Amino acid sequence: MKKLLLIFLLAVSSLFATTSTVKKGFLTTKTCADQGTFVDCNLESYKTNDLVLFVHEEGKYYKVKAKEAKVVARLDKAFSRNDITLHTNSTSNDTLHVNKVEMAEIKKGPIFKGCL
Repeated sequence: MKKLLLIFLLAVSSLFATTSTVKKGFLTTKTCADQGTFVDCNLESYKTNDLVLFVHEEGKYYKVKAKEAKVVARLDKAFSRNDITLHTNSTSNDTLHVNKVEMAEIKKGPIFKGCL
């Protein structure tokens, strides 16, 4: 009887366990992802549309949601960039609830290198 109860409790706890998911792709808006205009996505669509992460390997996109202010700020910096890695603890209905954003920093160098 104790073994049966223990197995039942383990099964129930595994149903409620959160799984960590990592997705990598291009951060853009839903409108630009639908049209396939990733690089040419204008800032106006960013203000009026939901952010999505287009995952190249899967050929589909996921809606992106974040609650923490520092995560939202990182998403703002990552907009319209490729190789963005999003860490999430939960995924529901093709929506990523993001808790961490990783991206390569833009290398800053001289603008007119070799021109003068």
